[in-house]
Amino acid sequence: MPTVEVIEATSSKRRLCFICFHPKKPAEITCHFISSYGACGDPNEASLSIWLRSVYTAATLAHMGPLIELKDGKQHLSPECYTGLDAFSPHRGVVEGSNFVLVRSCEEFESNYLNLIQKTFEKHFRSQFNIGLLPPKTGESKNASRWADTCKWLDGREPKSVLYVGFGSEYKMPLNEIHELAYSVELSRLPFLWILRKPIGVDTRDLLSPGFVRRTRSQGLVVLGWAPQQQILAHPAIGGCFFHSGWGTSIESLAHGHPLILLPMVADQGLTAKLLVENQVAHEVPRNEDGTFSRGVVAESIRRVLVEEQGKQLRLKATQLQTVFGDHERQDNYVNKFMDHLKNITTQKQV
Repeated sequence: MPTVEVIEATSSKRRLCFICFHPKKPAEITCHFISSYGACGDPNEASLSIWLRSVYTAATLAHMGPLIELKDGKQHLSPECYTGLDAFSPHRGVVEGSNFVLVRSCEEFESNYLNLIQKTFEKHFRSQFNIGLLPPKTGESKNASRWADTCKWLDGREPKSVLYVGFGSEYKMPLNEIHELAYSVELSRLPFLWILRKPIGVDTRDLLSPGFVRRTRSQGLVVLGWAPQQQILAHPAIGGCFFHSGWGTSIESLAHGHPLILLPMVADQGLTAKLLVENQVAHEVPRNEDGTFSRGVVAESIRRVLVEEQGKQLRLKATQLQTVFGDHERQDNYVNKFMDHLKNITTQKQV
C-alpha cells in the first residue's frame, strides 16, 4: 500500500491540499471551500479527482440549494434568505468542478441536513463523505509563559463561572461595537475573560470604553492579542462562550461542553447560529431593527445562558453534546473511513 503525504499549497486564490500517494503523481486534490477561494480547474486534467471540502456546516450547504440554482444564480432571493446567493456566488465554479464533497460534520449532530444535501447534490457528486468535526486536541501551549498570568487569574475563579469572549480576527470590529461589547460584559456583572485583537490604527488607550478597565478590575480580564484558546476553553473556570458563531470556534467550545452566546457578524455565521440555536446549545443575541445590538440586551443574553433558569436547558444540552464534539476517537473514525476510501480508489487507479 502506498504511503500518504499531505502537502499544503497556499495562494491568494485558493488553498489546495494535495494527498500524494508515492511514488506516483498526486491522485487527489482537496479544495478547501471558503469565501475567498475561486474555482478549481478541470477535474479531468491529469487524471485528477477533485474533492470539495466544505468548511461550512451541512445546514449552510443545504441553504445554497440545488447545484443548478447555485450555478445559474436563480436561487430564491428574499430578506429571509439572510445573505442571499451573492454571498456564495464565488463558489459556483468550485462546486461545479468537484467530483466529490467532504463536509466537516457528523451524523450525530447534523443527520437531517447531511441527508438533505446528499439528495440535493446526488446528481452531481459520486460520493459524499462526512469527515467528522475535527476537534483540535488540547495540548501544551507553545507559549505557556505568555499566558501564565491569565491562567493564574482563571485558577482563582469558581468552576463554570467565567464568560469567555473572543471574536477572532476575520471580522474587523469597529471601535463603536467594541465599546458596546465592553459595556455589555460589564453590565452582565459576571466574571469574564476577553481576548481582544486591536484594530489596526487604533490607539490602545482608545480601544475600550472610558473607565472600563478601572470599573471591571475585580470582575474580568482583557487580554490583547494572542491567547491559547484551546487551553482557555479547557479550563474548569470557563462557563460559557460569547463569540461570532464561526463553525470552528463552535466546535472547539462544544468539545468542552460550553453553552454559547452568539452574535453573528459575517458570511455563514448567521446560518451557523441558527443551526446551533435549533439544536438548543446556543442563544443568539437579538438585534435592533437596524442591525445594531444594544448593551442591555447583550448583558441579558449573557446572564440567561450562564446563570439564569431560562438557560438551564442550554447548559445541560451543551454538556451532553460534549460526548459527541469532544470524542476524538468517534470523530477520527470519520477521517479513517475517508482515508480508507482514498487508498482504495488510488490502488484501483494503479492497477
